[in-house]
Amino acid sequence: MEKLENVDDEVARHGVTFFRTSDLKFASEQGVSEFPALVYFENSVASVYEGELTAEEDVLHWIVEHKTESRIELITRGMLESALVETHYLAVFFCKFSSVLVWKELEK
Repeated sequence: MEKLENVDDEVARHGVTFFRTSDLKFASEQGVSEFPALVYFENSVASVYEGELTAEEDVLHWIVEHKTESRIELITRGMLESALVETHYLAVFFCKFSSVLVWKELEK
């Protein structure tokens, strides 16, 4: 947590707010299975950070990249199952090169 607090100010400059929670049920619903974990949310869509949490610059770059780029998000099976329940229109791209699924919510 201390390492993440070191990038908190820089992340805030990009309009992203850090929160901390110990709600394991919510974490599980977002596809988190290992702790600690970092999840970025944009428009209620979760992206789980896969890198080393103590690598401050990598974490910062990952967050800023998510904030500034528009792309199809990588998600876990749990996240997809949740999205299927909560989203009326959903496009899913399945591919062999990765064990994760990608999706993008379409305009309702």
